[in-house]
Amino acid sequence: MMHCYTCHIDYKPGDKHFWNCDKIERDCRKCPRKELRELGEKIAQDKRDKDRVIGVFGDEKPNVGIVEEYRNIGKGLETKFYGNSQWFKGRLNKNMIDAGVPLKAALIGGIKALMGLKLFVLLISPAILLFHKQIIKAFVYWFSEMYDKDLKQKTLTTMNQFSPVTKELIRAGYKVAERIPTERDISFEYEGIWHEGEVDDQEYQVRVRRCIWAIATFIQADFAYYSRLQDALSLIKDRTIKELLWIFDEVCRRERQIGEKIGLLRFVFRVILLTPARKYVIIYLWELDLDKLKPDEADRYYAYRRSCYDFEGKPLEERLKWAREIDKRDGNVIIEA
Repeated sequence: MMHCYTCHIDYKPGDKHFWNCDKIERDCRKCPRKELRELGEKIAQDKRDKDRVIGVFGDEKPNVGIVEEYRNIGKGLETKFYGNSQWFKGRLNKNMIDAGVPLKAALIGGIKALMGLKLFVLLISPAILLFHKQIIKAFVYWFSEMYDKDLKQKTLTTMNQFSPVTKELIRAGYKVAERIPTERDISFEYEGIWHEGEVDDQEYQVRVRRCIWAIATFIQADFAYYSRLQDALSLIKDRTIKELLWIFDEVCRRERQIGEKIGLLRFVFRVILLTPARKYVIIYLWELDLDKLKPDEADRYYAYRRSCYDFEGKPLEERLKWAREIDKRDGNVIIEA
């Protein structure tokens, strides 16, 4: 059998199909849809090298996003994929993701070890209360030095490159960090630009700022973390410790993949609450501008398509139905890998 690529009907050799072809476009399992063929032609006409992102449109089917362009018009770096009208917040950077892996692994490993010593932690809790400032300070210097070794060279270089959520996390964190006393003037000319111009990078407040930038980099580099955190932050209303603990529990209920890691973070949070440092948690909460943390249509579009987390507490089928309606409305074409 032969296949007609005009009307997509099979015919036998010798048939007069060439003369009888009705030239009507039909759905065809053997050929890409018309929209995909047209999109393929458009991509082929663009001769430049193009970045490809596997699985950016969720995990319902294998898919690939081919980058058409990047922009930064007030929402940080954004990515547009061929055939899709929804701008993805962020510019996925493999080097930045890879550089953060060892540091995240060290953190998670340390937390797991700490959890294995729950009884010991309970026994030494009076010492934790007494020396909590020294313990936190030691962690900050260790963490920031680990960050300096590699991730510092791979991270984003200005606050304005971060997406709204991570940018607000940095801004609020820097504001709270200003409460830390310093021995000398550590103001620097380019406050929104990475760490350029810092007078003394061994000052405690400077090291805290670097930790904040590093954590924001983790979140920015990995959409799984970004969308989960945005969903959690959007639940904040009363800005209380009790509410935060409820949010952790709610996020765990919505989780379908990394529940263990969420549980580890909840454990660390509870340990922090044992110390007077809890007051800084509340100060930080009140410093956050919650309006800047709310998801918009583009945030929902990419988060809704993933089965690993029930974004906004909605089941997968409900979220996919909404995303498909957006695709139909905007004429989006998703390239299956």
